[in-house]
Amino acid sequence: ASKGEVLEVVSLMANIYRDPSATSARPKARAPMGTRLEIGGAPVSERWLRARLPNGDSGFIQAGDVKRVDAAASRPRGSEADLVSTARRFLGVPYLWGGMTAQGLDCSGLTSLVYRVNGIDVRRDADMQFADPRLEPVEKGDLRAGDLVFFGKKRDEITHVGMFVGAGRFISATVHEAPVVQESGLDEPYWAELYQGARRPR
Repeated sequence: ASKGEVLEVVSLMANIYRDPSATSARPKARAPMGTRLEIGGAPVSERWLRARLPNGDSGFIQAGDVKRVDAAASRPRGSEADLVSTARRFLGVPYLWGGMTAQGLDCSGLTSLVYRVNGIDVRRDADMQFADPRLEPVEKGDLRAGDLVFFGKKRDEITHVGMFVGAGRFISATVHEAPVVQESGLDEPYWAELYQGARRPR
């Protein structure tokens, strides 16, 4: 849909059902945060909306999982607080190499998703984000919440990225200690040794 309103998923993952009931049957589909779905007709109730899937099929989605947005409008750019609160919602999500949804995320999948739903486009992989000309270098002492922090054995071998959340802490999807999205300290020896720099959207 390019005109009118669409439904944008704001939950980590929204279930789509054949009938307007969350208990009568298993979901027919799932849509991750940031997905935009065409409105499939008049609302059934305050709780249930009709949504059209990309394959043309339709189903019912709970109103609390989505917001109505203008299909032609770009996403508004989120504040530092928006970026941090979005990233925190993914804490505990399993690490999955190549993952880009709440079913599983890798490090750059997390940062690109958090940025995308907050109206900021970045490249997909950690090394590409480090080199992205849309991001400017930031000194470690000047870090602000929402900045991306990068790690690797050398500056030309970036292998990990996270999002700075303030007070010397960052959130990332990692297999270090536990394979989940977790909050860590930049001054922890493991991360301090690998730290290579930071970037901020221009």
